[in-house]
Amino acid sequence: DTLAAVKGLAGARFVVAVDTFLTRSARKADVVLPAAAYAERRGTFTNLEGRISHLGAIVTAPGIAWPDWMIAAELAYRLGADLGFSSIEEVWDEITRVSPLHAGVDRQLLTGPHGRDGIVVPLPEGGLRLRAARPLDPMADPGIASAELHAVPP
Repeated sequence: DTLAAVKGLAGARFVVAVDTFLTRSARKADVVLPAAAYAERRGTFTNLEGRISHLGAIVTAPGIAWPDWMIAAELAYRLGADLGFSSIEEVWDEITRVSPLHAGVDRQLLTGPHGRDGIVVPLPEGGLRLRAARPLDPMADPGIASAELHAVPP
């Protein structure tokens, strides 16, 4: 609802924007905190199907852009609270503790060969039954994701 957003921005006493680009709404903010774009940060996303996919950083964020979780942790700290996160791994661990949808999906599952196409949640009762993944030929499967999967040294 664009009208509600415009009214909200106009009525706010102080606006902080967290954005990747200087959008029209970010231009109206008192403070703009630069966020890293999807290709500039590690993490996960869950789509409407319930498929959790792992994101690997492809490029380095420019200047002082931070991942969203770091911005949230720093804002909380400046406001006198501690979210208790010092790494993206700790954020994922918290998600799996508090979200029933994500329960049982550990980082190794997401970043390993079985998580290559994402993991659909909720997991079946008793967890996911994994069969042994066949060894992959890194030369037959090029790209950054392949290097991460095969632990190819830089």
